[in-house]
Amino acid sequence: MSRPIKPIPTYRQHKPSGKAIVTVRTQDGGRKDIILPGAYGSHESQEEYQRILALLRTSGGCYLTKATADITVNELALRFLQEKVAVDYPDTAGEPHPEQERYRSAIRVLCRLWGSTVALELDCQRLETVQEAMATGSWLSDKERAFRDKRKRPHGWARKTVNDQFSRLRAMLRWGARRKLIPATVLAEAQVVESLRRGRGKAREMPLVTPVDPAIVDATLPHLPAVVADMVRMLILTGMRVGELCLMRVGDLENTSEPVWFFRPRQHKNLHRGHVRVIAIGPQAQMILRRYLKPNVESYLFSPAEQRDIISIEKRAARKTPIQPSQVNRRKANPKRKPGEHFTSEGVNRAIARACRLAKVEKWHVHQLRHTAALLIEREHGAEGARATLGHRTLNMTLHYSGIDAKRAAQVALAMG
Repeated sequence: MSRPIKPIPTYRQHKPSGKAIVTVRTQDGGRKDIILPGAYGSHESQEEYQRILALLRTSGGCYLTKATADITVNELALRFLQEKVAVDYPDTAGEPHPEQERYRSAIRVLCRLWGSTVALELDCQRLETVQEAMATGSWLSDKERAFRDKRKRPHGWARKTVNDQFSRLRAMLRWGARRKLIPATVLAEAQVVESLRRGRGKAREMPLVTPVDPAIVDATLPHLPAVVADMVRMLILTGMRVGELCLMRVGDLENTSEPVWFFRPRQHKNLHRGHVRVIAIGPQAQMILRRYLKPNVESYLFSPAEQRDIISIEKRAARKTPIQPSQVNRRKANPKRKPGEHFTSEGVNRAIARACRLAKVEKWHVHQLRHTAALLIEREHGAEGARATLGHRTLNMTLHYSGIDAKRAAQVALAMG
């Protein structure tokens, strides 16, 4: 049995050279002999010995080799994205997992400010500047600022986004500490940085996501493209997330010969937590889906290309003048922009925003529909029915989605007098 290494290495003489030597523990569990400069007992030798002791205290008793001690923030970030993020969040259906871009977005700010800095030197002050830059957008270049100004987008992120993105930076430092790429004290410095609180600091606040009035949705539907309108109806009837609906395939449907169908998304929000997601589809929703069923079980039900064809047919049917021979087929052979295989939440939101302007109603977005579904289901079938439909593990989460039912509160107020 080998003799354990002392937490504080002994300063001893190396007789062949007449200098001092210490034996330290490395990050891979081995041992390393370090011969100190100068003669044994000299001031230069004692000074180097004290420096090594300070380094060991900083790194939890583990001596960082030069390759590890000098690792920069850029190098740490690259290894984290390749060895951790890409493995935990692999590409799905040939497309990058959304969580990959969220990590890259958070790491981009850190690397823009401190990329060339040795990761060992990251402290709470440096990390607080990263947090503030996320909130104010001070890390952006002049070109990026001009681009955001042109599109009337704010420079900084909202408070909740800043907190979420900074937690991803903590995850990177936690991974680096586990791999002995950085000392645990760097992670401790990140833990010291407090999350931003509402009403404090420079970060802006995003409005709470609330249910949208069904009357506003009904007024918007006539101005939506046919496929997007059916998607909106599906979201209200089933309470599913828009991302789940966009990726729905024919092969994901089960029990299609029964009164109630079931949809098992291949990818969903809590898949990495081991949660099983099953969405029940009733008769009204089935009538919508039947219009989009395809022979290929791997085909997406709701296709932007199909919507484009429907719009073209409707425009041609509404045409008042005869079609010229040169206009029979005006489709480009190799267009620069081709419709995707499936919709995205951003694409659906753009269609909704345009429809709201045409309908002259208050603007709403697709993520409010899940809250609307929760409210309507709770009114008819209670909170437990809403919880089961939305697939929540706890009733508190369902109540968060359904929010305060002002209509029911008004009825109670009238009854109570």
